[in-house]
Amino acid sequence: MPQVAARVEERVSFMATVFHNVLPQRLERYDFSYTYEYGSLDFSAAKPVLRPRWQSLYYPLSDGVWLSVLASVLFMPLVMYLIILVGARITNGESVNASAVLQMIISTLLSQDFNRKLANTSSRRVLLVTWLVSAFILGTVYRGNLTAALTLPKYPPRVETVEQLVATFDKITMPPFGNEFIKFFKQSDSILYKSLADQMSIVSTVIVGLQQAKDRK
Repeated sequence: MPQVAARVEERVSFMATVFHNVLPQRLERYDFSYTYEYGSLDFSAAKPVLRPRWQSLYYPLSDGVWLSVLASVLFMPLVMYLIILVGARITNGESVNASAVLQMIISTLLSQDFNRKLANTSSRRVLLVTWLVSAFILGTVYRGNLTAALTLPKYPPRVETVEQLVATFDKITMPPFGNEFIKFFKQSDSILYKSLADQMSIVSTVIVGLQQAKDRK
């Protein structure tokens, strides 16, 4: 197509019946008839691949939930230990090691048994029951989502917009006529389209570009 249009610019041909996008820099060289067909710009990318199976241990819960779990695991032993420590000082009872409290919190989170001596007062029981209910709900949700993730693997989301295209890939290829689009995008006031132009490179054919997308992801 660029070669056909160049014949018109060189005055070798009177007209070229080709499909051309109307771009400002082309208007300086060519005259266009009325367009009667609508053509949209699309892009192709390699099909997203499944994440490694071992990562399914992490993906059943969101980042926010995992952070909440970590905060709870750090916060609950501290509160429990302070309650036990204050109670021991008041009653002159036996002090408890902080590591034993941490071990109890983690073991209950993993549906394991706990040391009943650490729950021999009302305040400790209330706190422990609250934690057991939270651990039960969290464990049930995690196991259910983990089963679903292993049974029905989920593909990563596809790139659908220009914003996602620029943010996801480092290189975008086009056939030789893409030079016109690179110039057009560089003249844009949009930072997005200027970034798109910086990532674009020219390949000999569409097939070459598709093969690169497949080989280089």
